[in-house]
Amino acid sequence: MSRPLRRAAVLLGAAALAAGCSGATTAAESASSGPSRGPTAPAPAATASAPAGTTAPDETTDAATAATTSPPATTSPPATLPPSEPFDLADIELRGPGRAAVTVPVYVASDPQTRARGLMGREELPAGAGMIFRFPGPTQGAFWMKDTLIPLSIAFYDAEGTVVAVLDMEPCTADPCPTYPPGTSYTGALEVNQGFFDDVGLEEGWMVAVPDGLPPAS
Repeated sequence: MSRPLRRAAVLLGAAALAAGCSGATTAAESASSGPSRGPTAPAPAATASAPAGTTAPDETTDAATAATTSPPATTSPPATLPPSEPFDLADIELRGPGRAAVTVPVYVASDPQTRARGLMGREELPAGAGMIFRFPGPTQGAFWMKDTLIPLSIAFYDAEGTVVAVLDMEPCTADPCPTYPPGTSYTGALEVNQGFFDDVGLEEGWMVAVPDGLPPAS
């Protein structure tokens, strides 16, 4: 081969080699920058979950909120007592620690005659009502239920109005009837329908507040 032809062949070979190297580089770059092959897993959808420690609003939460914002239940009004000679009428209050005062309309027995009669012979006593027995000084005398037809509870209280004993008493038409001593001194006693003290939570240590202006006990 002549020298000019040999030089042309060398130049053609070099050009082909340069083209091959350039193509390899382009393919590599294309592979590194192009999309990956095969299926691609979709990105997880974003969720709007509530942060820890909170509750997403729902009907239950709405109902609970309504319950907490509703007005508190009111207590029933005190009973009304019809006049009953020879007893006076009064409204007293029962006061316990951390409790709202409970108003109780009562018949008042302040002398030996009315105290001896008490609630004998009555077939009913209005719910939430009662009778107080007032004494001129401290006493430890027992109560009984002779000819009393309804079960009663009794709270004995001292000169300061503090309840010192609470007992339940049962009707009795026998003779003799059992007695119910408080086991301590007292100056007054309140009789109510049996179970009323449980309903209001009364126990020893409560206060019985009697209004001023009642005739003195004798």
